Amino acid sequence: VMSYAAKWDCLARVTRSHAMRTLRTSGLFATTAEGRSVEDVLGVAGIAPIYRNLITRWLNRLADEGILYRQGERFVAREPLQEPPFSALWQEAEHLFADNRPLLSYVAHCGALLERVLRGKENPLQTLFPEGSTEMAEAIYEQSTTMRYINALAASGFEAVLRNAGNGSLRVMEVGAGTGG
Repeated sequence: VMSYAAKWDCLARVTRSHAMRTLRTSGLFATTAEGRSVEDVLGVAGIAPIYRNLITRWLNRLADEGILYRQGERFVAREPLQEPPFSALWQEAEHLFADNRPLLSYVAHCGALLERVLRGKENPLQTLFPEGSTEMAEAIYEQSTTMRYINALAASGFEAVLRNAGNGSLRVMEVGAGTGG
């Protein structure tokens, strides 16, 4: 079993790579010293304003990692953005997530739809329910090691509440229902 920290780091690098690819394919940060505000990025890339916070996080992460730098409200390229090393990264992810294929499949599917979702050309629900199928969601919720662990914690907590409820009645209200998470 691989460590949680190594898996989290790998997912962070996958996210960074998708961010860089999205920016590159939009023609952004293609030259050294090219500076763009968050609003510029949204406009040039055709990204829906609803994703402003996501794009801000991406740009801040790229600046924190030294790929871009901040200049007031603008983010500036130290050098042209390079194509991320997806092949090597996915090999590493395949190894790290050998025990959690449903999660890795979901991440890959989200990455494939990312640019279309950001530009409003694809419904975000397609990431979890492609073509209306519940297969991916069910695999994540029922087979993913992460969700099995979380579900076991929730079940244990609920069982403890039931044991301590005595003979009185117990009312349960589900909050945040929707996708089943």
